[in-house]
Amino acid sequence: MTRLFYNLVHNAYRYSDVGGRVTITLMQTPDSVEIGIKNTGIGILPGRPAYKNAVTV
Repeated sequence: MTRLFYNLVHNAYRYSDVGGRVTITLMQTPDSVEIGIKNTGIGILPGRPAYKNAVTV
């Protein structure tokens, strides 16, 4: 989980615009925890799969 969280935050930072913002939110319920990571980058372009044929760690 630590590695997953690190990778998500790192990618959000890496793909943010200069002067952009990375927002991390946490919501806890009695049964679960929800973590949100959002940046101000352009995101994945429509029609282009995020990891098609890519090697990921």
